[in-house]
Amino acid sequence: MEKPISKSTVFITGAARFHDLIYLIGRDKDLDVQHVGHSRLIGFDGGKFGHMGDRNWNAHAIAIAKQPTERLVIIGESGEVFTYAAGKSTSRQISPEPSAIRSAGVIDGYVYACGMKHEVYRRNSDDSWIAIPKPAQQALADLEAIGGFGESEVYAAGWSGEVWLWDGISWSVVSALTNRILTSMCITDRGEVVICGQGGVMIRGRNQQWSKMDLGEYKDDIWDVAWYKDKLYFSTMTNLYCLSENGPEAVQFSDDKPNTFYHLSQAEGVLWSIGASDVFSFNGDNWSRID
Repeated sequence: MEKPISKSTVFITGAARFHDLIYLIGRDKDLDVQHVGHSRLIGFDGGKFGHMGDRNWNAHAIAIAKQPTERLVIIGESGEVFTYAAGKSTSRQISPEPSAIRSAGVIDGYVYACGMKHEVYRRNSDDSWIAIPKPAQQALADLEAIGGFGESEVYAAGWSGEVWLWDGISWSVVSALTNRILTSMCITDRGEVVICGQGGVMIRGRNQQWSKMDLGEYKDDIWDVAWYKDKLYFSTMTNLYCLSENGPEAVQFSDDKPNTFYHLSQAEGVLWSIGASDVFSFNGDNWSRID
């Protein structure tokens, strides 16, 4: 594939596998304008882009599974699944078909997917996805983010600002510090869960202990959050920030600054920023444009 890929493709999200390998979900700009459901799967490996093919469904989630084997996992809105490892790919379907998958996370090496109507799935093998039972409450939360520490400590968050905990037996609400939509979460090296959301909301905690983080006057919508080299980074659609003792500080780039931001991913000491028309990598010292 010729660079820049962003001339013809809108980047949606991505997942890093190694320090020099990231997988990206994109959409063809012309098809996107026509509202044609599709996904463009792209790999950037060792300085080169590769087209992994297009799919006729909207991919919404991407993750790198470590268990039961290591491979790329891409999930569509309606539960379509594409996996890839060592030059071989598979196509599957989560059954029964989900209402709408919104996101995926990796917990203890396994990929979990979440979405509307409090639907959560765990990928047990190449062919098997298990639906985690929904909570007994009649009003089911729509989920946008999932993460955790193991199969008996899974956190999910989304609309109405609710944070839910799956303890391996049942779901319970462990935090409702805001009514804003919560959009993403990360696990820190200090054993905390950090969750971000609309209106500059950021909360942290674990189990039953949660608190709001003070971002001062910051009120922009936050779309992703990552713990990288003992610092918390978070992104909006228009900028990337690092949280310091003085509050949010915009990350400084060289003259070649990205114009778009959205999602963050990291692997082997490298942080990646994926925006609609920009992909950058950061080795802890310097930012480099990938596209």
